[in-house]
Amino acid sequence: MIRFFITLLLVLAVTAFSYLLIDQKGYILITMGDWIYEATVFGFVTLLILAMLLVYSLYLIIRSVFRTSGKAWHFIAHGGEEKAMRVYEQGLAAYLVEDFPKAEKLLVKSAPKCTMTNTAWLFAASAANKQNMTESAKQYLRHIAENTEGEEQLNYEALLVAGKLNLDDAEFSQARQLIDKNKDRVGHSGRMLSLDIEVCLHEKRYLQAIEYLRDARKDKNIDDGQIALWETQAFAGYFQELIAGQSVHDVEQYFNNLSRKERNRESVMLAYAQVLGEHGLTDKLEDLVLPLFKKQPSQKFIDGLKEISMPHSPKVMAAIQKHLQKEPDDPVWLSAFAYACVASRDWEKARKAFVSLLKVRQLPDDLQAYAKVLQTLGEHEQANRVYQEIMAQA
Repeated sequence: MIRFFITLLLVLAVTAFSYLLIDQKGYILITMGDWIYEATVFGFVTLLILAMLLVYSLYLIIRSVFRTSGKAWHFIAHGGEEKAMRVYEQGLAAYLVEDFPKAEKLLVKSAPKCTMTNTAWLFAASAANKQNMTESAKQYLRHIAENTEGEEQLNYEALLVAGKLNLDDAEFSQARQLIDKNKDRVGHSGRMLSLDIEVCLHEKRYLQAIEYLRDARKDKNIDDGQIALWETQAFAGYFQELIAGQSVHDVEQYFNNLSRKERNRESVMLAYAQVLGEHGLTDKLEDLVLPLFKKQPSQKFIDGLKEISMPHSPKVMAAIQKHLQKEPDDPVWLSAFAYACVASRDWEKARKAFVSLLKVRQLPDDLQAYAKVLQTLGEHEQANRVYQEIMAQA
């Protein structure tokens, strides 16, 4: 602006002194019909500059009026929204310092008016969960489900958090709705696929979960151990569905039709073993377990067999003892032998096996099983000491 005024002054100065230098004033004649206007060059330039100054002044006045009215309109239209955003930020700060009651109060207050509506409800639900206020958390999550326009703006991480909160609160239908609405937008891999698998398992859509698990196996970002747990749950659930609707023979046929890679997975074998054990199919159970016992099953597989109703099997016991002859202090085989003795109700052998196992390692589950064996044998005082040891470790 200063440069503009300096330029005008220079033009005016040059015009004023130029005619003195050439000793000529110079005239300008303007005619329009009968109207004639005559002026010196200096006078004309002066009038032109004054006109420009007038126009520029009007421009400044009009701009100032519009700016003032714009700010006033913005305050009227968005003042509440900006205030809500400030409250939202205060709520987030309270959440970060783990002041969950204050965080919940501020976030709930800000949610209806701020631009981050769903995120505010999300953090409010999380804050309520931290306080074990399940009903409040459910209510806040329902606001997200109802706010369909805002839901489209939730990012990937926020969707995962919302889904997890719905799962924690047993709101499976809302979790399903959230996943299905956003699957195409955020993709269906990684953590979103994991969330979908968990929801499928809760919904007892086991066959769909099995299909998703095949995709999950290809995703390097999903933990293999977690996939194995889901596989056991999904296949066990689907096997039970087949039994309820058809027969054990159909389960056997389905298992045999799986690819060799799937059949040889411990997680799938464990699910199949559960079905065979529950229906007393000892021969088939031996055929399933013995080939793996001849190799080296994982501790997870051995632990899974603890929960299976496995009848006494001399072949299984012989396979375990063969390993123990080579590695008498191996906790995997000591554990397998101890629990096999419990399954076959050979309590004295089970007691000795647990004593040997507990010399190598002391896990709460093993101590618990040992205490039950002692109770069965009538050694209540010793069993009480074991229970006290379990409580001391807790």
